Amino acid sequence: MHPTATESLPTSRAAIAARLGKVRDRTLALVDGLSDELLNAVHDPLMSPIVWDLGHIANFEELWLVRRVGGCDPLRYELGGVYDAFTAPRRERGQLPYLRSDECFAYMDAVRQRTLDCLERADLESARERLLANVLRLAVFDDYWRLTEAQIADEAGVPLEVFVELFAGKGDCFLAALDALGEQLRAIAADPGLRGSDWPWAVRRALAELMRFLAEHPLYAQTIARAAFLAGPEAVARNLGLARDLAALLIAGAPGAAPSRLTVEGLAGAIWHTIRCQVAVERIQLLPALSDYLAYVALAPCIGAEASAQVVSADSGD
Repeated sequence: MHPTATESLPTSRAAIAARLGKVRDRTLALVDGLSDELLNAVHDPLMSPIVWDLGHIANFEELWLVRRVGGCDPLRYELGGVYDAFTAPRRERGQLPYLRSDECFAYMDAVRQRTLDCLERADLESARERLLANVLRLAVFDDYWRLTEAQIADEAGVPLEVFVELFAGKGDCFLAALDALGEQLRAIAADPGLRGSDWPWAVRRALAELMRFLAEHPLYAQTIARAAFLAGPEAVARNLGLARDLAALLIAGAPGAAPSRLTVEGLAGAIWHTIRCQVAVERIQLLPALSDYLAYVALAPCIGAEASAQVVSADSGD
């Protein structure tokens, strides 16, 4: 079950362990107070014994988390057939050698401990980074709307079970990747001189670095120019918000009155339009050559056309 809108997905080991514990407590609360007879009885031919379902939960936790993710052997091989819902029809489960009451609860505890041991060894950050990189690549080169969580996980070499622990779905994964890209671009644009007397030159440097970075990473240019606009309203909003953030960062230190909203929006539009145009004509490598054009667009409303032209026409080493 995915988290609600007000509940974030756990990404740390402690948070994942806590979530597992919370779900287990809720499961056990459902059978709290039931006698051994009630737990083990077949109440209806269409129903499994209650304790069979508890063993099934533990056995599939072992299958997906301990064996598939952790790469460990099962505690008891023979239980695989007992708890496989596809090979053990409900009408036959009461006759199977399933674990009764106390033995089943002990098995649940033992499996959970092995799950937590695997969690301690899991390279969650590496898996998350691979998923983020691959969702961008697949969104750019494949049809985003036909893209599946299983495809993203497979391309990243990450078990699907790890994917669903980290993300609520492909949209959540794409948004996380877009946010990570945004943080990279904001960091590149954060030239220390943007808040000092060197402001015009800092704007020119920052835009040159941004365009150089995108030219060297065409996947990122394609993401913000095309893929983000096809990934749903939230992706569009965040993508445009990133453009505005970069524009605001670049001109926040301009002399005189604070830049107007129109100035910020105009610069944001100019930067994103330039990137989209170069992506559309497959000339992403030319982005660095256009950085001075963007610097002029950023500077002119703040210091005037003549002063802006002097800045962008000077040798880059000055």
